[in-house]
Amino acid sequence: MKLKTPNRREHSGQNHRLTKAYDKLDVLLKSINERGIPMENSHVIHAKLMSIYSFYGSDKQLTVTICKTYGKILSHLADDLNLVQKFHYQNRWMAFGIVTGVLFSYFSNILGEAATWNSMGMGISMGLLFGMVAGKNRDEKAFKKGLQLDLKKIDIV
Repeated sequence: MKLKTPNRREHSGQNHRLTKAYDKLDVLLKSINERGIPMENSHVIHAKLMSIYSFYGSDKQLTVTICKTYGKILSHLADDLNLVQKFHYQNRWMAFGIVTGVLFSYFSNILGEAATWNSMGMGISMGLLFGMVAGKNRDEKAFKKGLQLDLKKIDIV
């Protein structure tokens, strides 16, 4: 089942954020259609897109709805098909590493052990480094297995 991109509003070209949101969703749907995902997953994604097809609110509310739908589709793809976008694991593991580094430096400061980790900055930087390396390795594995979506980056401000 081919996923249909939502029709843009007539005046959406005047709203920069709405245009970027539409562009991001178009790139994602094009990538999904090229990949040829199973029919049951197509139906689930189509059901998520129905909130955009039948939306009649303001442009600002539509932008929020598109962004939320985009995130729901990406999380569905990651959960069910293990399809992730570039740098998915690296970003996730950097966050885990920072939290772990902060906790480690906090507890080592309380216990008085590991004098090199006593500062919070050292814990954050070491956690960031470990997380970046671990995430990059997982991203490389996903790329080699063909489970990585190459979505061009468009930031919504």
